[in-house]
Amino acid sequence: DNNIIQQPYFTPRSKLETYQDAHRSLLFALRNSIFSSNDPLPHARQTALKAFLNLLQKTAPTTASFQPLLSDVLKHFKEIVQSDTALNRILDLNVNINDNNVNGNHFDITTWSPACTQHGSGYTCGLWQLFHILSIGLVEYNSLIGSSSGGSSTNTINGGIIPHQAAEAIRNFIAEFFQCEECRVHFLTEYDSCGHDRCNRLAQDLEHAKDKSDWIQFPLWLYETHNGVNERLRRERIERGEESSTSSGTTSTTSTMTTAQEVLWPPVEACPKCWLSEGRWDEQVVYSYLRLEYWPEDYRTETFRNQLRGIEAAEAFHPVDRIDVPSNSRDHHNDGDGDSTHKKIMKSASLSLPTPSLVSSACVILAVLGLVFWQRK
Repeated sequence: DNNIIQQPYFTPRSKLETYQDAHRSLLFALRNSIFSSNDPLPHARQTALKAFLNLLQKTAPTTASFQPLLSDVLKHFKEIVQSDTALNRILDLNVNINDNNVNGNHFDITTWSPACTQHGSGYTCGLWQLFHILSIGLVEYNSLIGSSSGGSSTNTINGGIIPHQAAEAIRNFIAEFFQCEECRVHFLTEYDSCGHDRCNRLAQDLEHAKDKSDWIQFPLWLYETHNGVNERLRRERIERGEESSTSSGTTSTTSTMTTAQEVLWPPVEACPKCWLSEGRWDEQVVYSYLRLEYWPEDYRTETFRNQLRGIEAAEAFHPVDRIDVPSNSRDHHNDGDGDSTHKKIMKSASLSLPTPSLVSSACVILAVLGLVFWQRK
């Protein structure tokens, strides 16, 4: 029998590649999708563009390579909406100064990573990365605003970003500027019909967006929406007969057949704890994995990475970003018409890892006891 070689559905990539892909797609969108003529941008399109760019500037890490690009475009916004020529003049200046260097690494601004070109358009893939980065950034931004203003779970966070408004900014950007009509129609239909329980999950005002348990629903909704696209595309490939096994020499066969689980991100082998069983995922672990993939390195990303590698005892595993709500999972299944529905299943809470403050306190106590013991000798 021939050996069957199954190519991984998701090609691994570094965090640097993720941010570079997002940068490429942002630049590509600004160059190619904003103007359909050289006339001034209509008011509705101006509003949609500014809302999206403002959101992205607020939520993306300050160290992101595309922040200078955002600053330049927003600084000259009144000018760039007057014509395609004016916009490209600003973009040309920015490319020459900023875009060819990311943290000391030169990169081709027109060629997406292999992970992004694996399944077709690098631009679409990079745009998804941009959306995921800003979705995690919303939680980070609101957490920072909350801590600096002394906010708590019982008080509204003044100046915070409302999840519903962030989702609307993405929706309107896609409605006005995404040029793939079929893709745009699919997304808008899903969004406007409250797909993935959006209308209930995403807080629509500050009164209902009080803490992290509310904020994380935005990146989780976006994650679920993206996986829903992967599922739909798989069904369409099967219907067209595009998933098959092809011979490769006399000893092996390369398979393009996928299972329902294989097209869901993250891959089971990358994050076993994200998946409770086939199609059922743990919200809090998935959120921690999203943060690991789309946010700069810090103590929490390193701790979670160590947990994934099994450095911590299995019974002590739990996401670093655990929040003060009961742990829950989501059951992911199709209801027959391509839409995904979810039901929450309560599960027992995982054991918590000791916090840095507790570890430090314990070390101090042991040091004091040691000093006392040494003095008594």
